[in-house]
Amino acid sequence: MRAARVVPLLVLFASAAVLTMILWTQFGRAFAFGSAYSAEPLATYRTLGHPVNWTCSPRDDAPMVDAFLILTHANHTSSAAVPLIRKLLTSDPLLDRLVVLHVDTANAAWVPIFKSMFGNYSNFHVISKRRGAWGQVSLVHIMVDMMEDALNTEYCSRDNHTKCCWNYVHVLSGDTYLLQSVAEIGERMRKVWPTNYLSFGKPEARVAEKLERRRVNPKWHGYTLLNTSHVLFGFQWVALTRPYVRFLLTDPRVPEIIHAFRYVKIPDECALQTVCAFAGPSICNMTGPAWDHMITVLERGRSHVFTAAEAPKLIKSNALYFRKCGDNELRLLIDEAIANRTRAMR
Repeated sequence: MRAARVVPLLVLFASAAVLTMILWTQFGRAFAFGSAYSAEPLATYRTLGHPVNWTCSPRDDAPMVDAFLILTHANHTSSAAVPLIRKLLTSDPLLDRLVVLHVDTANAAWVPIFKSMFGNYSNFHVISKRRGAWGQVSLVHIMVDMMEDALNTEYCSRDNHTKCCWNYVHVLSGDTYLLQSVAEIGERMRKVWPTNYLSFGKPEARVAEKLERRRVNPKWHGYTLLNTSHVLFGFQWVALTRPYVRFLLTDPRVPEIIHAFRYVKIPDECALQTVCAFAGPSICNMTGPAWDHMITVLERGRSHVFTAAEAPKLIKSNALYFRKCGDNELRLLIDEAIANRTRAMR
């Protein structure tokens, strides 16, 4: 009798387990990661606060203007961002630039701290709109949020003197640090204009690994705009031209493209590259290797943390930035090298 009762219970439990696995496969991830899987509507979802001057181009008689977008999604990157922000705002003070910082909503307590430290700079904005999850599409949406904020900014000077008409946006992390001054970065970007520092490649072996959702739903859960042949992979830390940002914020196909990356591993390494391919070469030229833009080294799947002992190698490089910056001594050595270089050019 007891065995007869146990068998139906086992069958019931097994059936419930199978049903739970099916439901989890189809729907569970979206709930588990919460805002990490954004439910943006499939329409042009960006509303700019004022008419935008899309025709900004570098002028021969004026310095290049850059917007620096800093993404932090943990306490340690929030604190590490302080020296980076200070350097971006104080380097070459006569030049225009814009700094936009996104603080993860999980670390919203940092917002008033940043405002108290840098609130006297009108060309510094701090926003906190989303919870960012490592390797999830929320990071892509945060990048686009910062670009939207940069376009809604009227001034790029500390004293509200100069109207904002930046030419490039640079997407950085909180643990990045500069290897060039703001003036040197502007000169580099002038030389490569209108190329995007958006490194790319298409290793076919990684397609199946990255597009994990296709193992469950080969039709990309109802979105047909993308297939594996469209997907490009690259470097998540990028420098983008104003024409590309315009396409990213206004083309009606872009929300669907980004939406399709909800279930893709590390979408911040492929979403912007894939959108660029849809924009075409007239709007979005891409570079190849990213080494001359930002130095980042992976060790056992994790980013290497640079220390002061590696300062000579970093200083000799031609890169604009590096990550991850390990200590203040390293920053001081690099600042000294930039100052010596600046004095030598005078």
